[in-house]
Amino acid sequence: MYKSDDISLPLFPLNTVLYPGLLLPLQIFEDRYKAMLKKCMAETSSFGVVLIKKGPEVGESAIPHDIGTIAKIIQVQQSDNGIYYLWAVGAERFEIFEYSATKEGYLVGLISKLVEDVADPLLVTQEIKDLKALLPTYLALTAHLDETEMAEFETKLAPEPDQLSYQVAKILDIDLLRKQTILETETVKARLQFEIKVLRQEIEFLQQGITPKLHKLPWGDEVNLN
Repeated sequence: MYKSDDISLPLFPLNTVLYPGLLLPLQIFEDRYKAMLKKCMAETSSFGVVLIKKGPEVGESAIPHDIGTIAKIIQVQQSDNGIYYLWAVGAERFEIFEYSATKEGYLVGLISKLVEDVADPLLVTQEIKDLKALLPTYLALTAHLDETEMAEFETKLAPEPDQLSYQVAKILDIDLLRKQTILETETVKARLQFEIKVLRQEIEFLQQGITPKLHKLPWGDEVNLN
């Protein structure tokens, strides 16, 4: 993994982790983020999603983690009450070197893109095999998928190891710090190995009737309010 030249990017601290290649729905109602959205739409149509390290998602400025994901806007709708509803898709990961607040109140960071490690599938054959062997048990315990639903789900898994690792990261119902750890893991092989470890731990907890304490918002990360 290596870094690109530094670029400036609007930052959107959230109580969620966005992964490359995956979709993120957002509702934007704060004036500062409306201003950010308008600037993004007028220029690059991209902003950076970063997990909040400290502080609130709404109101005061939050302190973000250093590693995030560029979000490319693919659809925006504005309601009669002025709320924006948008869909974005994760692109490259990035690292923040410094950031500051604009006069509108949103953050802008000096960032470098992190170029992905694209693993040869032959080098992670065992990891993919182990991962796919664990997923049916995990999803049966968490999402209560039956065999037909599981077979349909498996057809949607990406053949590329890097994208598969991000799909699994999204599926895992774990605390946000571990989700951030997955995002920050540099190689596909290490990411898959970490997810296998997590899956085994979570399956053991669930089979014992233990519900791990999650450090995320009650509604999860399916829809984010900002």
